[in-house]
Amino acid sequence: MSDALSKKEQLFLEHKQQGNEAVKALEWHLAIKQYTEALRNAPSHYFQPEGQAALVLSNRSMANLKAGYLDKAMEDASECCRLCPRWSKAYFRRAEVSRYQGRWQLAADDYRRASEQDPEDEHLVRMLKEAEEKAKLAASPLEFLFPWEEQAGLDHRSVWPARCGVGGVLFCVVLPMGQPPEPTHRA
Repeated sequence: MSDALSKKEQLFLEHKQQGNEAVKALEWHLAIKQYTEALRNAPSHYFQPEGQAALVLSNRSMANLKAGYLDKAMEDASECCRLCPRWSKAYFRRAEVSRYQGRWQLAADDYRRASEQDPEDEHLVRMLKEAEEKAKLAASPLEFLFPWEEQAGLDHRSVWPARCGVGGVLFCVVLPMGQPPEPTHRA
């Protein structure tokens, strides 16, 4: 039994190394294939919390992300977070996938978790700040325009049609034009 286990461990390490070499060569599909083989040969105890499988999952997540397989990248990153909840890189990987998907609040949440694990990492702090800013804009994409519009002296009747397309034109320009003028009071 121990011979079979050591054979599996050897295969795991060989495929992991080949995956790492493929990443250095920017050969994402080959890296994915090698990391998948490494995981296929990984002994079961490598999948325990804090086990060696998490590192390969993290690397495969990055390779999937670079190859454009966002769903697979998210699966690997999430599994990595499950296996290593105290590893900042696991959350960084998942945050990166969320960032590529434009899911800014999820990205911010994971960058925050990563920076809590590694508060000295300035890159994580910068990425967290960027994701929080973009999450705020995504939550209310129009609010950031209000001060600029006021400063530019723009009238809401001219701005809203452009923002809202046909509906904006109907509700902000056409319909108000068809309303009778407000009565004037004679003194």
